Amino acid sequence: MTPHLSLNQFIVTYSLQLLNQGISNSKNEIIWYLEYLQICNKKNLYLNDILLTPKLRLVIENFGKQRLEGIPFQYIIKKGTFYGRDFFINSNTLIPRPETESLINCLKKQSFNGALEIGTGSGIISLTLLKEKIIKTAVATDISKSALEVAKKNAIKHNFNEIVNFISLNYTKCDLGEPVMMNDQSGNSKDVTNGYCNNSPLGACHILTAHFKSLKWKNPYTDHYIKNNVDSEYVLHCSNSGYPSSKLMNSQAAGYVFITNVSGSPKTMRLEMRWDNNFSGDMSKKDIIVP
Repeated sequence: MTPHLSLNQFIVTYSLQLLNQGISNSKNEIIWYLEYLQICNKKNLYLNDILLTPKLRLVIENFGKQRLEGIPFQYIIKKGTFYGRDFFINSNTLIPRPETESLINCLKKQSFNGALEIGTGSGIISLTLLKEKIIKTAVATDISKSALEVAKKNAIKHNFNEIVNFISLNYTKCDLGEPVMMNDQSGNSKDVTNGYCNNSPLGACHILTAHFKSLKWKNPYTDHYIKNNVDSEYVLHCSNSGYPSSKLMNSQAAGYVFITNVSGSPKTMRLEMRWDNNFSGDMSKKDIIVP
């Protein structure tokens, strides 16, 4: 009777087969792939005796087949790391290279109002310059429409995460009794502590939309603005409870961040956003507790 293999035993055996066929670091890549699929992580793999099922074996063998066909690991998981951050990539863009990070380090010694990047690919250079506050604005172009779709997805992910962090940081200031400063639509910095800290999520949202409008944060999907909305080019919008979820099913909502109340929870601010410009695209949601 053939003894049952554990998942760890199979990974060791199969990774050696891949290594003998020229796939270096194959064992770690298999484990990273399983982590990416949320099947298991490295700690569980070593601490628990996970049984190898036919389905798990097929998943690993299909991964190995792709690697043997010459498909890079980053293209399989559709993710590349650059300057400590993860970005969406696919075969329409180049894989981020560590040596390109030296460009960011060089530019960090100076500051610029803006940048024009021609041949942006996945958009990682412009977005990293923005995240590191080396530049205030960026215009990124590419001759490839497929590459631009990747850059747009990374841009709206950047928008969503930065808005969530900005809101959370300022609510922390509310808790600490520190002043909250934001711009009005004209770009003038003002003390908005009372209106932000002592208001409903929608009330605070109107202050936030003015701030991000002054910073000219726009939706990268410039050809899919919400119709009949005077501020449709800007990324952040306020909405009544329940509206974002239904609106997010509309392809024209791609790239927008909606802020709304949560029914039955007056102290919760909900942010929702579609990543893709199609009905099957990913969605992001984040609830923030208001002080």
